[in-house]
Amino acid sequence: MIDQNASIMIVDDEEAVRQNLEIYLEDENFEIYGADRGKVAVELAQNNSIDLAIVDMRLPDTDGESLILELNKIQPTMKYLIHTGSIDYVLPPKMLALGIKESHILHKPMSDMGQLVDIINEAISH
Repeated sequence: MIDQNASIMIVDDEEAVRQNLEIYLEDENFEIYGADRGKVAVELAQNNSIDLAIVDMRLPDTDGESLILELNKIQPTMKYLIHTGSIDYVLPPKMLALGIKESHILHKPMSDMGQLVDIINEAISH
């Protein structure tokens, strides 16, 4: 079931990737915030209530793990999905400690956007 009040922040410096996710999730009735770098994501988190962030691991001004740790200090209840082009990415203990699971790792490019809503809802509900 889709939580139509859920707000999602997409943090990715690849404009086409970010926009595709934004458009798809807006069509699924999520409230969307987009950021192309960590600094923008931090500002959004300081000024908005965000349920879940989809975070790219490689950003121009920080790495995704550092950003997630910083965002968690601002909004401790925010949930996270990791978006990476690396097929070798393994969750370190500091990410596991935040409740991020292997099923919360999204690999670029996503072959089935339909599964994204299910993954988001599962992450938000736990």
